[in-house]
Amino acid sequence: MSNQINRHPSLVYYGSKTLTHDFPLVLFVGREPQIDEEIISRIGPYDFTEHPRCAFWNVAYCQVAKADGRPEFGTAALKRECRQVDASPITFADVLPICLSNKNSSSVKLRERSAIACTLIDEHIDGILSLDLFERVSLVVLSGHERSEFTYATEVFQSRLDAKGVPHITTAFLYPTNSSKIRSVIEETGTIGRFQSILRKFRNAF
Repeated sequence: MSNQINRHPSLVYYGSKTLTHDFPLVLFVGREPQIDEEIISRIGPYDFTEHPRCAFWNVAYCQVAKADGRPEFGTAALKRECRQVDASPITFADVLPICLSNKNSSSVKLRERSAIACTLIDEHIDGILSLDLFERVSLVVLSGHERSEFTYATEVFQSRLDAKGVPHITTAFLYPTNSSKIRSVIEETGTIGRFQSILRKFRNAF
């Protein structure tokens, strides 16, 4: 029996051509991966076709799709476009250096999150920002970090982004019931224009 621990990349992308084409990326940063694995500082692929009901991914795609401007162009249409070119301008990461599956209760999640040493959080965030792929990130959306157990990590992430000159916004957790709150922040901060620019440059790359 193998004792090998599965490792989850700290920054994930869609499609092999995301790595071979030079277009800007938007990075959506959640809380922690909802699986039981170990986080490792590297990039790796994600595939929305294998997890079509992932609410976090779907809301991210929905919000970027709205920048297209056509009412009929939504989540499914943007995913279809990404499948056709085997690439996507949407990447994902998480603010904490741990994985917690939904099998854990809320109290367990709180305890595990609160027990993370600040040094580990620093290393995790610095690791993400030092990856080559991050150099193409032109916008970061920090999502769902309202609770106190995320305060330190979120503030570190924001300060590192400020130091690098990377624009960022903070929204409610990417979940369908929060869509109106998320959209309000996007509109109030002028982020819709950044989404439009990223989407346009993505399309021009193919």
